[in-house]
Amino acid sequence: MTFLALPNELVLMIGQYLDDVSLSRLSGVSWRYHDLLDSDLFKRVNALRLYHGEKITALRWALLEPSIPTLRHLLAHNVDGLTPELIDGCYSPRRLPILNEVIHQKGDEDVTLIRQLLDAGATSTLLNKGLYSFTRPPLTLAIREGHFKIALLLIESGCFIEYGTPNSVPDTFYITRTRHLIKTVTGRAILRKDMEYLPPLPDAFQDQMRLIRKLLQLGADPNGIRNKPHDCVTTSIRETVNVLRVALQGAWSRSHEENADMITFLIEHGADPERRDHYGRHFLQHSTVEFFTAIALARPPHIITKFVLRYVQEGWDDENKEPRGIRWPGFITYEAALETPWNLFKAIHKAYEANHVPMDDDFCKFWNENHAEIETVLRLRRFTPVKKEIIIDDVKTEVTGSCCSIL
Repeated sequence: MTFLALPNELVLMIGQYLDDVSLSRLSGVSWRYHDLLDSDLFKRVNALRLYHGEKITALRWALLEPSIPTLRHLLAHNVDGLTPELIDGCYSPRRLPILNEVIHQKGDEDVTLIRQLLDAGATSTLLNKGLYSFTRPPLTLAIREGHFKIALLLIESGCFIEYGTPNSVPDTFYITRTRHLIKTVTGRAILRKDMEYLPPLPDAFQDQMRLIRKLLQLGADPNGIRNKPHDCVTTSIRETVNVLRVALQGAWSRSHEENADMITFLIEHGADPERRDHYGRHFLQHSTVEFFTAIALARPPHIITKFVLRYVQEGWDDENKEPRGIRWPGFITYEAALETPWNLFKAIHKAYEANHVPMDDDFCKFWNENHAEIETVLRLRRFTPVKKEIIIDDVKTEVTGSCCSIL
C-alpha cells in the first residue's frame, strides 16, 4: 500500500498526533488528504492563541504576529472579523475590523492581500475604534499612513470618498473629499508615531500623485473649506484651506523636483497661490526664499515665478501710493510688504541669471525698470530717522530711531 492510498480513518488518526506544521504538510500531500484534514486544520488555526500572556482569537493573533498563511486560511473559511455591530457602523470591543488592521500591519507591502480581503467581502466603510486607527475608516487610515497604493485600490473597489452623513454620525467624524486631499498632499512625512516623524515610503511619490489626481477627478476642492475641531470639544471652526500651503508641511521629505512637480500640478488643477488662509497669508508667505528659489530652479521656468512677479508688483504699487516724504507710524507694514516679496523676486532672478535660464519677458521687464529704484528706497528706509509715539505708564513718549529699530 502506498502512502497516498491510506484509508480515510488512518489519515484522520495520524492527524490527531501531528503538530500544526506537520498536519499542514500532510494536508498538502493530495486533494483527498486536504479535504479530510481541512476541518481539523481549521480548528487548530482558529483556536485561541497566547500573545504576551493574553489569550486572543486566531484572527487577532494573525494580524499582530503577523502570520499571513494563517490569515489566508481564515479568510478561506470566511473568518473576516465582521460583526453585526460593525456592519451597522457602530463600535465593537470584541474584534477589530480586519481590513483596518491589515492596512496598518502590512500597508503597501501586500496589496494582493488587501484585494483578497475585498473579494472575500471585507467592507471598506467601517469605522474602527482600534489602537492605531481610532475612528478612521480604512481609506482614511491608508492615506494617513502613506499607503497610497492601498488607497487607490480601495477607491477603485468602490469605497466611498465620504463616509456617513451629518445626520448619521457626529460632525467630527464627517470626512469630506477635501480632507482626504489635504491628508494625501501632506503625505506620510508628517505622521507622528512614538514622538518621531515617519519617513516617506520608498517610491511613494508617484502613487501619491496618482491619488491626488484621482481625488481631484472625484470632486475634491483644492481651495475648499473644512470644519476643524476646536479645543478638543464638539464645536468646530470653519477653516479656509490652502492646499499649496499644506503641501509645504511634507516638503522636507521630497526632492526639489518632486516638490516642483506637485506644486505645478496643484496650480494647474485649480489651487490658487494667492488665496489667503484664515491667518490672512497666501502660499508664498509660508516658506523661505531659499525653498522657493530651489523650486523655481528645479523645473525652470517654474509656474510660481508668475505669482512671485505679481506679489512684488503688488508691494511696489502699495509703496507708490504714499508720497516718499511721509513717514507715518504704520510704515513698517509697507516696508515688509515690499521688502519680503522683493527679496524673493531678486533671489529667483539672480539664480536664473547665474544658471542661464530663460526668463519671462514681464519678469525681465520689471527687473530692468524698477530694481535700481526699489533697492534705493529700501536702503534709505533702513537709515531714515522716524518718530513714533509709545505709551509707558499712561505717559506718551516720542521715540526717534531708524525704521529698523522701531518695532
